[in-house]
Amino acid sequence: MDVLPFVGPMVIALLIVFVLAALAAGIVLLPRLLRGELGALRAQAAAELEARSNDVDRQLRAVVETMDRRLGELDTKVDRRLETAGKTTTQIHERFV
Repeated sequence: MDVLPFVGPMVIALLIVFVLAALAAGIVLLPRLLRGELGALRAQAAAELEARSNDVDRQLRAVVETMDRRLGELDTKVDRRLETAGKTTTQIHERFV
């Protein structure tokens, strides 16, 4: 009662061809998809790194400004103390002369 005895093998052959075509399409499209994803990840990582670098630069500038200010204050204190010590030395020297 097989009207078309070749239909079974033909369906199997078509399924094999379809599966092979799907695999070939996957092999072609997968690297493109992965390349796009990796490019997006690389861009995101670069943006995050730049943001962190900017934060570190800002914090370092703040530290440098603080150190400059404090060193300036110390310089002023030392100058005042040297001036006071010089006056005191002069007064002592004038007393003994």
